[in-house]
Formats: sequence, structure tokens, C-alpha cells
Amino acid sequence: MDKCTFTNRCIVETIDGLRDGLTHFSGPSRTAVVYSIKPDDPIQIYDPLSLLTGHEPKFKELYIDTDEWRKKKPISYDKKKFSDLIPEKNLELAGLISYGGRSSSVVYQMWFTEHHPDMCAIGPTERWLEQAVWRFSHDIANEEDLYTGISGSFLREYSTHAVRDYLVDEMNVLIGWDTRMRIYPILEAVLKISRTPEEGAWPKGELIFVEKRSLPKMKFIAKFPKAEQPILDNVEHIRKLLQSVENSNRKLVADEKTIIGIIKGDKPDFSITADFKGRYGFLKLNDNKVCSFSDGSFKSTTPKPSLYRSKKHCLNLIWIRQQLPLCLKLLPVLFMVPHGNGMAALL
Repeated sequence: MDKCTFTNRCIVETIDGLRDGLTHFSGPSRTAVVYSIKPDDPIQIYDPLSLLTGHEPKFKELYIDTDEWRKKKPISYDKKKFSDLIPEKNLELAGLISYGGRSSSVVYQMWFTEHHPDMCAIGPTERWLEQAVWRFSHDIANEEDLYTGISGSFLREYSTHAVRDYLVDEMNVLIGWDTRMRIYPILEAVLKISRTPEEGAWPKGELIFVEKRSLPKMKFIAKFPKAEQPILDNVEHIRKLLQSVENSNRKLVADEKTIIGIIKGDKPDFSITADFKGRYGFLKLNDNKVCSFSDGSFKSTTPKPSLYRSKKHCLNLIWIRQQLPLCLKLLPVLFMVPHGNGMAALL
């Protein structure tokens, strides 16, 4: 396989996995990439579904009319390395989310996908594109002999990792690098609780996760003794406890391992909140939505009414419309009252 064919294979497999994963996370999504492998290579575009159509003038300005994209933040080219990577942030193009980078094995790359209007936040999607940058740099550095072909599959299943990466980045900015709060156990617990009904009812209420060092500053209205704190793995127990904060301003409080107690009113300065609303819910960083969750997985967008409920509602309307003429015919009969030996209509 020649170099050109190998590069094309890497691009196609990566972009297919990226598109499939983002479609599951955000709804139907297209993906594209702009790249240049070696320092003197021309800019290349792979846009199989015409995502970038309409942005040609901007791309001409960025990549054809000037060589600044090639000279900016130079990094020495070494096809055997990929770990030296300088990020290139979102280009802020209308309707698009983008993220790119420069590495020793790929001198420039910028990945794109759609910015859906009902997204809770673009951060997880940016982390997803960032992972595509790393995967492509790694694959090109490995060359054909060591190419594993797993990048597409990896990006196809990246939703929980993308949410986690975004939360960790934001957490480091807000409270520093010294936190020991682990995110994966929190995300796993949220998804398990979201798909656990209690007496036929789906979970409602807020479960907030905080750092251990925040606990002494919080005013609990109820608190479990340390030896009796329910662990997050005990999903059925937590699901029952969640009923105590349903439809109220009370909140169930946990760290990444156990349930601590219940507070009322304001949350601490930093928290991750799972706001359960029945069959769906929202994951929030402080008061800002990060993503939604439903059907046991995370989504970037606000949940829409299910097809089943919409279909059932439409069928009910059709049935009512069909029965209306019969009801109008029967209406005079319903309002007949006894009058002497016969019946007299009130209408």
C-alpha cells in the first residue's frame, strides 16, 4: 500500500467512526477534515457529505491566500513521533464546531462537525474532535506496518469519555489540578440510576456530587453516619433515596463513592449535578448544562418527545375526530328529561 493510499485509509476510517459516534450523541451529524501531512504538502480537504459547503470563501482566505497556517506555531516534523502536539482551537465558523492541532507526524489538521442548535454545550464535542486529532497523528506516526485500524471504532464509542474529558478540563480550571474527584464512577452511577424505575416510576430529583473538602461547609438537613453511607453501586437503594428529594428544592448529596445526606437550597461553589426528570435528565456543571441523558446513554442535545408518545398522541386525536360526529348525534338524547308521559328535550 503506497503512502497516499494508507493516509486515505486512516482518514476514511477515522472520519466514519467519528461521524457514527457523533450521530448517536447529537443526532444526524456530518464530519470533515482539513489536513497537511508534511511541511511542504498542499492543504487537503476530505468532506464526504458536503459539510463545509458555503464556507469556501473563508477556507480560501485561511489556506489559499496565505501561508500563515503553515508557519504558525511551527513544530519539527518527525513522522515517528505523535506525542508532541500543539492544539488549534475552534475556528468559530457559523454552524460548525471545529478543533485541530499540529504534531510531529501531521503538520496541520482541523476536524469539523455540525453545531446543532439544541446542544446543551459544545465542550464534549470539542473533546471528541480533539481525540480525532490524537488518533490521526498516532496512526500516521505508526505507519502501515503498525497500523491497528481501531481509531474509527474507538471514536464510535467515545460519548462517555468525551463528557468525562470535558468535565475534567473544566474542573481543573475551576478548582485546580489537585482535586481527587473521579468522574467515571459518577457518570456510571448516573446512567444506572436513570434506567432504574421504582414502583413503575422513573427517577426525578437532583443528585449532586461534590468534593470531600466541600462537605464541612455544607448545611445538611439529614446526614448518614459514615459507616452507613450507601455506596453508589447500590443503585436500587439510591433510587429509593431519590424519592425523598422529588419535586422539591432538596438535593441528595454524594461524593464519587457514597451518598452523604440531603441539603436544602443553595449548592456549594463547585458541584456536578444529575437532574433526573423521569425518562431523561440533565448533567450540569454547577448550574450549566453539559449534556442530557436518556435510554442509558449521554446525549449532547435537549431530549425530544419520544416517537411512541407522539404517535400515541396523534392516534388519540384521530380517534376523537372520528367519534365527534357520533357524539353530536347523541347529544340531544343525553339531555332528554322525563315530562309527563313522554320525554321533553332541553335543547
